[in-house]
Amino acid sequence: MRVVCCGIGPIGAGVARLLLSRGFKVVGAVDLGPRKVGCDLGVVLGLRSRTGVRITADPAAIRRARADVALITTSSRLPEAAPAIEAAVRAGADVISSCEELAYPFARHPALAARLDRLARRHGVTILGAGVNPGFVMDFLPVCLGLVSSRIRRVAVTRVLDASRRRGSFQEKIGLGMRRAEFQRMRASGRMGHVGLLESLHLLAHGLGIELRRTRSSLNPLIATRAHRLGARTVARGSLAGLAQRIVAIGARGERLSLDLRVGVGMPEEFDRVEIAGTPRISCILHGGLHGDRATEAILVNLIPRVRAARPGLLTMLDLPPGGLSPRTGSPGL
Repeated sequence: MRVVCCGIGPIGAGVARLLLSRGFKVVGAVDLGPRKVGCDLGVVLGLRSRTGVRITADPAAIRRARADVALITTSSRLPEAAPAIEAAVRAGADVISSCEELAYPFARHPALAARLDRLARRHGVTILGAGVNPGFVMDFLPVCLGLVSSRIRRVAVTRVLDASRRRGSFQEKIGLGMRRAEFQRMRASGRMGHVGLLESLHLLAHGLGIELRRTRSSLNPLIATRAHRLGARTVARGSLAGLAQRIVAIGARGERLSLDLRVGVGMPEEFDRVEIAGTPRISCILHGGLHGDRATEAILVNLIPRVRAARPGLLTMLDLPPGGLSPRTGSPGL
């Protein structure tokens, strides 16, 4: 199977390493970073040997490489990721992307979602947005757990992350060390907070058959009560130590959905928790939580066979069968 990696940042590099270790044929790599363009992919990945694949800034490399699949890890925002997605589709490649807004684009970008769906159907390929959050912990996992419920009244998902264990770019994205006034300016401009919580909410509601009526969200700072040293970064006492983000929705039949994300330094523990109030009552907790980067890399690679076998169009995780590393096709005994 011939794969092209678009975006060789922290996530994209991890995806490329995993692909190579699993025996996939990586036939192309696209990245806009001037220090990466022209370099061998193996050198940029820090591997012991060269791959023979030179990184280019030209998305047309997808067509030239005759790729079966393009793994796109370039942006959290769909309008920014769309040109690379469209280039891959026109080249006849299936697309799997970590773009958070692509996990359920029909609420935030309905016109763009419709355009991508038409384009994918025209070219006979599949587009999928995937990852650990959105794409698994706060949406797909509770939908799967809800399959054993005859009635659901409330779903509450909580994700707590220790930012000190995450990459520097992630720490910067959540504003560690930022002063409160700067946080307030960034929040007012819409440039602060996790991208994808709205998509998780809609994916969860869709999977559970809940019609949303009212939605409210909040984003608040976590303030450091002591100084923290994270490599070259210092989080001073009184500055931003993390974020507390929440979205709550009420369904047409009174169902209540709540998604809570707390990410910062100084967290006493990390965990992912799903609680379903219904028949029966369900409580599921992943102690230590899922590492967002590593889990996302695995999901993108593990989904390749399923996306290759899926129907054409713009799909969500709910359109694919669940499974592990090596899916088998057909019915047992046939």
